Amino acid sequence: METVYSINRVQNSAPKAQILFSMSLFSEFALDLLYPPTCLGCERDGAWLCRTCLESLPIFRHAFCPKCGSSLRETHPCENRFPFASVIHAGPYADPRWRLLITSFKYKSAICLQQVFRLILVRFRDEFLGAWPWAGYERMSIVPIPPDPVRARIRNLDHAAILADAVHELLVPWGVIEHCLERNGASLSNALLERNELRSVNVAGAFRPRGPIQDPVLLIDDVFTSGATTLEAARALFLAGAPAVHVFTFATGR
Repeated sequence: METVYSINRVQNSAPKAQILFSMSLFSEFALDLLYPPTCLGCERDGAWLCRTCLESLPIFRHAFCPKCGSSLRETHPCENRFPFASVIHAGPYADPRWRLLITSFKYKSAICLQQVFRLILVRFRDEFLGAWPWAGYERMSIVPIPPDPVRARIRNLDHAAILADAVHELLVPWGVIEHCLERNGASLSNALLERNELRSVNVAGAFRPRGPIQDPVLLIDDVFTSGATTLEAARALFLAGAPAVHVFTFATGR
């Protein structure tokens, strides 16, 4: 299947993405006429991700190692770098469709893609093998990793918060959304740093809790690569009293 998506198509969705923040449903319909959705996978008109591309999008059906982040389906030397209770990713960031969905949503403020992520979550939920690691909890806090404040103002979008809402609705409806972390300040984007040790230094001390935390946490972000950002967020949660930190991201680059 052809998965290369014209950059012009992505840019054409930007006017709609910016306007939809304040438009009514009627206006959204009018914008669909002006900027018709085009599938990011095959470039056919009609949807941002057509049914064929949605059904063929690669997803993971198992959890990952909470100590090193590697796939539990593969034999691996465990590095014991992380203190997570569980790690779950929905799909591989190396896949061009996954990468384009996330980068368009995150960097181009393509709010029009939020329904696509919900559809992906529905398929992921239905095909996941085994029980959810948090199934035995009576209470759970769902915490999105807060964005860099400068980049959030530029994009006018808190992408992790939107993704956390979808996870809450479709995977953990009995949980509670808690914005209990905040950034200590601006930092470089870890995506610009290739070496893992540089990423760790870049985000060291980047988060602080807004108050005490008593319930287990499901930490939400878009992509897990080196794990540096997720680890720093988890450390802040543990310092605030969280008894366990589970991780869910939509894609992994490991």
